[in-house]
This record gives sequence, structure tokens and C-alpha cells, in this order.
Amino acid sequence: FDFAMVKTVPNSDLRRASSTICKFPVLAVKCCLESWVGKDEKEALQEYGAKIVKLMEEYGNVEVEVLEECDKFMKIKIESVENKLLIKEPPQALSRAELLKLKLKNVK
Repeated sequence: FDFAMVKTVPNSDLRRASSTICKFPVLAVKCCLESWVGKDEKEALQEYGAKIVKLMEEYGNVEVEVLEECDKFMKIKIESVENKLLIKEPPQALSRAELLKLKLKNVK
């Protein structure tokens, strides 16, 4: 993963790229995990930023499934990462009767 930064600069700091630079192919595109599509970028960064950095090795190899090309990004799926990012709901508490049934099954 390349965690690109967005920076605003004045027009006076910009210049036209030379033709030799333009010959290079695009080496990176903006991507969004399937489970994050539709979420606010700032919220996702606050919620998952530190965790995603820990999950992804810098310049590591991962298997990515490209799902579709959206307006400003590519929608991707990385199962190994998304499974770890999902917030699992805690199991529902068992009633006293259900706990007793489980206990009786274990005794047999």
C-alpha cells in the first residue's frame, strides 16, 4: 500500500512536466476497499488508519481482487485485510435455560 498524501499548493509552484516524464506508465491508482465504499475518507482514516498500517507490510505483496472502476478510484477487495478490519458483534447472551441445556449436554 502506498499511503499517498494530498497537498494543496499555489499555481505558482506548478510547472509543465517534460515529455520524458510523461512516457512512464501509471504506477499507482487510488483504491478503496470494498467495505469502505461510501464512507467518509476522514472517518475511515480515524477509525482504521493505524490498524491498516499494522496489517499491511510496507511494499509487501498481497492478493487483490479489482472489483470495478469507479469515478475517482478503483474498488478493490483484499480478503486477508478486510476480514481483520471487520468489527465483529459480540455473541448474544444465552438465557439461563439455554445455559442449563448446554451444561446438561456436556455432562452426557
